[in-house]
Amino acid sequence: MTGRAARWSSSIRARGGSPARRRRGTEAGAVRKGDLPQKTCAACGRPFAWRRKWARDWDAVKFCSDACRTGRREAARARQGATGKPRRGA
Repeated sequence: MTGRAARWSSSIRARGGSPARRRRGTEAGAVRKGDLPQKTCAACGRPFAWRRKWARDWDAVKFCSDACRTGRREAARARQGATGKPRRGA
């Protein structure tokens, strides 16, 4: 390699590799999803992790999604149980 390509290659190596090869989430202060606090949804019983948009009222959060909060998930399960098959599309 000569000239421009050699300079580009050496500067990429100095920064730790190409952006595509660098691992995401390793910056200082990054938190892995497994390290975040978790709760269990009051409607479906599935675990869900803390989200930044819930930071102010994490103590008040009870449901994992709007579907669980409004009862749509329970209604969908009731429809599924009546027909015996899951619904396709929507």
